[in-house]
Amino acid sequence: MARDPLAMWWRMPVEVRRLIGSGPYGDTFDNDTQILGKLRSGNRLIRDATGAQVVSSSGAAFPVDTDTIPVGSQARLPGGGWRTVIAEARHQTGTGKTPDYYSIDLD
Repeated sequence: MARDPLAMWWRMPVEVRRLIGSGPYGDTFDNDTQILGKLRSGNRLIRDATGAQVVSSSGAAFPVDTDTIPVGSQARLPGGGWRTVIAEARHQTGTGKTPDYYSIDLD
């Protein structure tokens, strides 16, 4: 695997509980994991999994090979509470001209 040109940015710990499924008793989550990433704060208008426009108040970017964090999962940024993942995307250009990465947006 090639060296990650964004590795110097992956410094902030983000705790993640990946959504496993939903049932009559609520959502089920995997065990907490910690991923190093780059944080973003500030409101941003995005489209959620249903296509509706929603406001994301924060988010995080991670290495492109990060395991998928499904919409509905929970994430906790340093010093904050648990937030819901409202969108996720893998940004891959395929050209090698810009670095690839994975991102999540939080409510």
